[in-house]
This record gives sequence, structure tokens and C-alpha cells, in this order.
Amino acid sequence: IYLAGIFNDLSVVSQMSGTVGVPTVITAWPEKETPVIDGTTRNSPLSISGAYISFSSLTFKNFSTQAISITGEDGGTHNITFENNIFQDNAWIGEIIEGALDIIFRNNTFFDNTMGVRFENSDGFIMEHNTFYDMLDSPTTAVINIAGSNDGIVRSNVFRDNAGNAIYTEDITEITIINNFFYNHLDSAAISIGEATNILILNNTFYNNKISVESVPETTGINLLNNIFSKSNDMALFVPLTALESSDYNNFFENTVVNQSLDGT
Repeated sequence: IYLAGIFNDLSVVSQMSGTVGVPTVITAWPEKETPVIDGTTRNSPLSISGAYISFSSLTFKNFSTQAISITGEDGGTHNITFENNIFQDNAWIGEIIEGALDIIFRNNTFFDNTMGVRFENSDGFIMEHNTFYDMLDSPTTAVINIAGSNDGIVRSNVFRDNAGNAIYTEDITEITIINNFFYNHLDSAAISIGEATNILILNNTFYNNKISVESVPETTGINLLNNIFSKSNDMALFVPLTALESSDYNNFFENTVVNQSLDGT
């Protein structure tokens, strides 16, 4: 399905399921300007449900609420992909909730959005090769907020100059955070881990953040492997030793403190 121009509603096509071999693809008309999904006149998000639907080469902007809302509907919503899109000037990028499965964001650019993406009870998500910058309006918010959603991957993204956490997790099992670049998170931790189990943080670079990684005492099974921590303004790590399953092959350069854990050790 090819688009060109400015739209304030895609409800006709945003719930048209495809199949494994023939997904529904909503994309820009070849050699035309990037289509804009403009939320200026809307007071509700673009609602997406179904399976095997791809949104590509679009711009989502000016939503005063969420730009997108993906609801699981008893497992009927899965394999939704956002690729090569722009999300800008939205109050909230959106939420993926109630069992929506295998949602992918790939090669998108996000900037000047007040709030980020929230995954709630939605397993198997992938966030990869995206760029997030100049986002959030509070240090208590997060670019990617993961709650009760397991087996997710956050891979090869760039997070820079955001006012809150790049990633916040709570009540999760099995999350992989790999090959990302986090820098200039000056008001909060780049990664903040709420109560969780089995977190792999591998091959990431942290530069000029207030705190690179923090965790609450209830967390277990954090594996910090082969990361670079540089110029953390408060400390590189604020993680209780009881939360760490392993911490090996990490490099620390010019951090104010390496690890001031929550138990004081």
C-alpha cells in the first residue's frame, strides 16, 4: 500500500493483516516525499492490530497523545514492524500492551518526543539500529520503558542527549542489551533496572552519562560483559553486588566512581 501526502488517519489500513509470506506493507510512494501521518487534529493515537503488518518510510508527528497504540487482543496481534520511519514532535511515541508479540522497530529515527515507547506484557520485541535523541521532558521518564515483557532485544541503537533514562525495565525476565551507544544522559542513568531477572548488558559504550547502569537490590542475574564506561559524571555503576551474576572484560575510563552499589560496597 503506497502513500503520498499528509494523513491524519490510517485506520483503514493499520488493521489489515498480512501473512508470513505476504505481509501488509504500508510505505512511501516511490520517488515521492515521505508521507506524513499528522496528529495535529487528532486526540487519539493510531490504533494498530492484526498480524504481519509493516510500516515503512513514514513520518509520525504532532500527536498530542500517543502516536501509536498496539494492543495484543488475546494473541491476535503479532509481527508488526516499523522500519525506516521518523517519529518527531509527539507527546508520546506509543505503547505496545496486552500481549502483542514480536514487535520490531528497526532503522527508525526518534527526536523531540516528550515520552518514549512502552512495552507492557508484550514478549519477543526487538529494537535495533534506531537513533533516539533530544527526547523526554523529565529525568523520571524513559526512551524505552519495558514492563512485564520478556525475551526482548535492544541492539545496535544510538541514544544521545535524552533527559531521562535511555532504557528502564521492571518486572521482566530475559532481556539482552547489546552493541548500543549511550551518551549525554546528564540527568539520570542511561540504563535503570527495576526488579528483574537475567539481564545481559554486552558490548555497549557509555560516555558522559550521569550514571551508566543502575539497579534496585531486588534484581538478580545482571551480566555486564565487554562494555566501555567512560566519563560517568556521578558513577559508572550503581548496582548492588548481589544483583551481579557476572562482570567481566569491562573497561572503565575517567569515571568519577566505578561502582557505588546500593548496599554501600
